[in-house]
Amino acid sequence: MRVQRLLPQNWLWLSVNGLMLLLVAWAIWLASMVSPQSGPLFFAEGVVKRLLLFTGKTALILLMLSLCCTPAARFLGWRRVLTVRKSLGLWAFGFAAVHGLFVLGGTELLSTPTAWWRLRLQVPSIFYPSSLKIPYASYGALALVLLIPLALTSNRVAMRWLGKNWKRLHRLVYLALPLAVYHYWYRADFLASQPALGKPPAYGQPWLFVLLAGLLLLVRVPVVSRQLR
Repeated sequence: MRVQRLLPQNWLWLSVNGLMLLLVAWAIWLASMVSPQSGPLFFAEGVVKRLLLFTGKTALILLMLSLCCTPAARFLGWRRVLTVRKSLGLWAFGFAAVHGLFVLGGTELLSTPTAWWRLRLQVPSIFYPSSLKIPYASYGALALVLLIPLALTSNRVAMRWLGKNWKRLHRLVYLALPLAVYHYWYRADFLASQPALGKPPAYGQPWLFVLLAGLLLLVRVPVVSRQLR
């Protein structure tokens, strides 16, 4: 009880967003060590690969954590966790956007202004995986596109303007999550089928994300939700 009195009322929000700033600092540190490379960077190595994997996996983890908030409040009675749901979702979008920009535009986006102009030529190709020979890329791109309207409307003005449609719109996250997870799993499967690209990634993490995403979506099915209450 004394500890709770010493902590500020919004301690969880401050803690989560403080941690996010540390993650941003780590991403900036990784970015500072890379040399300018033009995109797309699907098969990058070294620090560039670390940067891409860090931003992509962080986005996926944060998106899943944002979807954990409602079940935690509903089934465990931890209402305070709802105060960080929006923050987690917005940070997930931010990391996903950075991941997508670097994959398509390359790390030269950090130092070459004209790279942003060339980026526009790469955007259409991401939705046609056959043109890039990278079948998993379009699923991640679709997930990011679905998150854009959710990020733009995560404010009180949009909630008042959209009314009941606001909740309907934000149900797109239930489509964005499986697309993002499939993107990550499909990447591992694709690289495993291409031995020339080097050592394939382990399947453990992708399957763990598949399992957790499935549980997060399952508990939102009305029949299951009623049984858990």
